[in-house]
Amino acid sequence: MGQANYISISSIYKAIVGIIPDMAFVEGGRNINALVVGGAGIAGERHVAARGRLGGATTAIFDLNFDKAREVGERYGASVIETPHQMEEAAERANIVHVCTPDHQHTDLVIGALRSGAHVFVEKPMTTSLSEALRVQEASHANNREVAVGTGYRLTPTFSEVKRLIATGEVGEILSIETTYLHDMREPIKQTPWRINQDFLYGGGIHAIDLAYWILGVEIEEAQVSVGEKRIPNYKSFEDYSISLKTRSGVIARVWLNALAQLPTHGTDLKAYGTEGIYITHNRMDGYDHYEAEKKQSRFVKMQNNGVLTVDLQIAILDSWLRGNRPDYAPIPGVDEGVEVMRIVDAVERAISSSRTERV
Repeated sequence: MGQANYISISSIYKAIVGIIPDMAFVEGGRNINALVVGGAGIAGERHVAARGRLGGATTAIFDLNFDKAREVGERYGASVIETPHQMEEAAERANIVHVCTPDHQHTDLVIGALRSGAHVFVEKPMTTSLSEALRVQEASHANNREVAVGTGYRLTPTFSEVKRLIATGEVGEILSIETTYLHDMREPIKQTPWRINQDFLYGGGIHAIDLAYWILGVEIEEAQVSVGEKRIPNYKSFEDYSISLKTRSGVIARVWLNALAQLPTHGTDLKAYGTEGIYITHNRMDGYDHYEAEKKQSRFVKMQNNGVLTVDLQIAILDSWLRGNRPDYAPIPGVDEGVEVMRIVDAVERAISSSRTERV
C-alpha cells in the first residue's frame, strides 16, 4: 500500500483502454479462457456482459439455474456448462475463474479453482470469515496462483483522485476520514432470497471498510462498534453499524453502514479531512467538493465518474496481467491485502460481541 508508487485511476484507465484492441491473444497466441461460476446471478451476468464488451476471451458460464445461464450465454455469446463435473473440467482449462456465487459459497469454489491451476477473480466478500480467508490465502500461495477481490470502489475515479491527493500531500496531514455504505436491502432480499441469511457487514459494508483501509494507506490497529436496533424480520444481520477504526498513528476512520436507508441514490460517501482542506465525494458524483483551508473557500471540482464501469476495468486489468503486462500498482486487492481487510472485519465482529475495543 505504499504511496510512492501511486498511479492515478485515469492513467490506469487510459493505459488499459489502449491495450484492449490488442487483447485477442495471450502467450502462445491463445484466447484467454474465462469461466464465470454463478454467471446467471446479478453479479455474474455483469462479469459475462463485461467480457462480451471487452472481447479477447472465450467465456463459459456455470450456474445451477441452467435455464437462466442459457439465457445469459445466448445474450452475450458465452457457452454454458451443464454439470458440476463439467465445471471442474472447465476450470482446469481456464486461465481465470470468476466466482460470482452467493457469499457463503466462495471459499470452496475459489480454492478449487486455484488447485485446478487457474487464477481467480472473486466478487466481494472474498469469504465470510477470517479463518476461510486464511485458507484461501494458503491455497493461493501453495498453488502460485493469484486471487483478485472485487471491492470495486477503489476504481471509482473520484475516490482514486482523493487517494492521489492524500498520497501527494495536497490534503496535508490527514486528521480523519469518513466512509459510508447506505443501501436499503429490503428489495434485494426479495429479488435474491438467499440474502436473508447474508451478513450485511460482509455483503455490503466491506466496501466502506475496504475503502477506508485503502484511502488511509496505513495499518488499522483497533475497532470500536455500535449497532442499532434490528428492524428487518428474519434478517440474519444487523442493519445499522457505527464503526470507529483507529490507525497506529492515531488517525480515526469513521464508517457508517445502514441496510435500511432509503436514498435517491444508494452507494458510498467519502470524506477526507486534512490540515490543508477537506474533500467530499460519493461514488455517483461527477466530481468532488473541496474546501481549501488556507483560502477559506469551497469549490466543486468536476470530473468524469459515472461513465466508468468498474467491472470492465477490473477485468481489463486482470487480463493485462495474464499477458504479462503487470504495473507496479493497480487498485485491485490481491489475496494478502484481501486478508488484511478481513482481519479488520473480524475485529469489527469481535467488537460487536464484546462491546469493547478490539485489536485488529
